[in-house]
Amino acid sequence: MSRKNWAAAPMAIVVGTAGLSAAEAQELSLPAIEVSGQRTTAPFRAPESTSATRTETDVMEIPFAVSSVDKKLIQTVAATRGEDLYDWVAGVARQNNFGGLWDNYAVRGFAGDGNTSGTDYLVNGFSWNRGISVPRDTATLERMEVLKGPASALYGRGDPGGLISYTTKQPQFARANTIGVSAGSYGALRETLDSTGPVTKSLAYRFIAMNEDNGSFRDTVSSKRYLFAPSFTWDIGADTTLHYEFETARQRAPLDRGVVAVNGQLGAVPASRFMGEPRDGDYDVRNSGHQFTLEHRFNADWSVNAGFAQRDTDLSGRSSEAFALQPDGRTLWRRYRQVAFHSNDVQGRVEVAGKARTAGIGHTFVMGVDAYRFNYDQFVSRSTPTAAAPYAIDIFDPVYGQPAPVPRTATNLLERDDGQGLYAQDTLAFGPHWKVLAGLRWDRFHQSVENRLKGVTTTQLQTALSPRLGIVYEASPALSLYANTAYSFRPNNGADVNGRAFDPEKGHGYEAGVKWAGTRWLATVAAFYVNKRNVLTADPANAGFSRAAGEVRSRGVEFEWNGELGHGLRGIVNLAYVDAQVTHDNVLTPGARLVDIPRLSGSALLMYETALALVDKAGAGAGVIYVGRRAGNTANTQDGFDLPAYATVQLNGYVQVNKHLRASVVLNNLFNRTYYVSSYNSLWVTPGAPRSLFASLAYSF
Repeated sequence: MSRKNWAAAPMAIVVGTAGLSAAEAQELSLPAIEVSGQRTTAPFRAPESTSATRTETDVMEIPFAVSSVDKKLIQTVAATRGEDLYDWVAGVARQNNFGGLWDNYAVRGFAGDGNTSGTDYLVNGFSWNRGISVPRDTATLERMEVLKGPASALYGRGDPGGLISYTTKQPQFARANTIGVSAGSYGALRETLDSTGPVTKSLAYRFIAMNEDNGSFRDTVSSKRYLFAPSFTWDIGADTTLHYEFETARQRAPLDRGVVAVNGQLGAVPASRFMGEPRDGDYDVRNSGHQFTLEHRFNADWSVNAGFAQRDTDLSGRSSEAFALQPDGRTLWRRYRQVAFHSNDVQGRVEVAGKARTAGIGHTFVMGVDAYRFNYDQFVSRSTPTAAAPYAIDIFDPVYGQPAPVPRTATNLLERDDGQGLYAQDTLAFGPHWKVLAGLRWDRFHQSVENRLKGVTTTQLQTALSPRLGIVYEASPALSLYANTAYSFRPNNGADVNGRAFDPEKGHGYEAGVKWAGTRWLATVAAFYVNKRNVLTADPANAGFSRAAGEVRSRGVEFEWNGELGHGLRGIVNLAYVDAQVTHDNVLTPGARLVDIPRLSGSALLMYETALALVDKAGAGAGVIYVGRRAGNTANTQDGFDLPAYATVQLNGYVQVNKHLRASVVLNNLFNRTYYVSSYNSLWVTPGAPRSLFASLAYSF
């Protein structure tokens, strides 16, 4: 496989353990910083959250569960993709990712549409994956937050289980540079560069670049990725700041649907077996986007923030995909597909935030308006196999190189979406112990879908109100009890048999929990119940049409602990029990489990760090990830197809040679277990990687 780089500039890596600037490398000593009472800053813990309330708020004062993954954990587990972090958050499950082309996840059992762009996520407060997205890379990440429960009261459309919010690394006025390189199993080679510093006394820059060339344990599969992300922060005056950020990313990789289950059983074919055609080549995914934010502070209590973002995405490629496994259990009919997607997303917002006190009650206000316009052009042509032309492959003895069938146009759509929202939130403080959060958002959503094949345009206009209410009792600086209820909405695409637009999905969640902060750790226990109605289901009276009549629900308990244990030990523990199932559907039996959602999952990581005579510092640790049995497809009650439970073990270690040089190593899947990450159905099952080793060097100056 070629090692030809796509970028001419010097590259360097921030692969988990190799990603810190000189200034950040010094942070590894991780001193405790007093916040209030017993609460302190510790490894793996964010003492404040911005995404949950759109203001910087102590996590102990937020009446919702918020999980945070910072750059220290990203570094420790050597995560290079956003999806690598899902395993380390309670209640987050990997979902079908459309053959590796984009990110998709579920929170508390609820996921987005894996056939479009996956579940929504935010980048710096902007919706950032409408249309198509290159899988999120960690090179630019400062932290990832998972907002548990419905978030529509602040962010509009979304699923009721929760939402992921990414915050990128910002320009700094202290100069720091990191270059590095990582290499590992299956020919992996990755480089990144992270450079920041002042341009003038009032202008700072940051430039992040990544180049990656990967082989794979999958036969004939390899991939290439790159990313460039320059950004600038301009302090226009003492009270006004302008921030600009640009990011462009590209991935070239085959569409890899994974392996098939034979008669509902996995393991008949090796995890390495590729069911497509190597000569199809790569799917090419590209996206580029701009973000502008202007903040003005009127005084210490009040500020206004205006933001604008624009994003373009493209996807094109050809693929041969599993269509039907024949009764002999070895002959797989395949479908040939060609796609070309393009999208453009423009969005803006204006928000005012402030604090006031009336009648002895403290108020923290957030009020804003936002709007977006999204255009999505979709073209798909595909073949349908027949007995005369099955385009088949033997799954036990594949022979590649068959001529591709002639595809016919199946989809030719232009989707236009416009949305506007108004929102307001007030956090009321009744003395030192009680806080109440109340928020409300109004959304207007208009969509037109032009079907160029049929010469028909379908339109819909929907509005939604999304309230949320939460209460916190701070028994002490170290103990908080909270409860909340919130609503969500998500528009359904398409129309019923009469041409009427479907009602949007509506979600409603309840949650209660406890947060307990030690001097160097934080623990959260949360119990939740979430339901969603108006889920599309088959229309029993009109074949080929749908009705917004389905209902699903999820309930469960989550536990998270992270921090320091003393004597050089630090770690995290996450556990989740999630019972997610269908409660009403015209096809599925009530009680059917939701796809790819384990009832029981968890992870744990323990690191030991110490100073050594010849180096500044060294550390070693181990982690384990457990994912329980999951339904393999939506018809699980009929064919019994399940993904088996699995556990994998990770070992990691590093040596901070001096303030400039750091070396690290990570060994994944220590016991070389065969496991399956997710599926769409029994023909598209994503296997996990076997044992793999990655080593990194980073030089900071």
